Amino acid sequence: MSTEFSSNFRNIPKMDEFLNDQRLTAFGKYMSRAKLSDFLRVSIDECRMNLKNADQTYTRQELYGQILQATLICLEKEVSEFLKPVINATGIIIHTNMGRAPISVKAAQKVFDIATNYNNLEYSTETDVRRNRLLNIEKILIDLTGAEA
Repeated sequence: MSTEFSSNFRNIPKMDEFLNDQRLTAFGKYMSRAKLSDFLRVSIDECRMNLKNADQTYTRQELYGQILQATLICLEKEVSEFLKPVINATGIIIHTNMGRAPISVKAAQKVFDIATNYNNLEYSTETDVRRNRLLNIEKILIDLTGAEA
């Protein structure tokens, strides 16, 4: 085994060093630490493969930079298609490729308030018994359409 080969493998930083790097932890809003670790593991494995054929010795800092850069490129690609706000400059008011029509902040706040708490989806607060979860929808449809039921 050559000296460069063994030195390079010893110089590969540990996973924890990377997982504490703010440039990687910033992706925690998109994925779990376990998923970040998976991306990092792939980059480290690729680095190991490349080092098998290396004819020079790399420092710990150089390997850290190479692995970090490779991981960041993969992470950027992974999250590039996640949902994010865009500006609709198409001239089409309700654009089917852009989530159709945005809802108001007030409506979104109401949804948030209900979704982040317990609610009476299938429970009648008047009679204290289970009820049909579609009852509210039925009432709204009756109001909107004027139908009997």
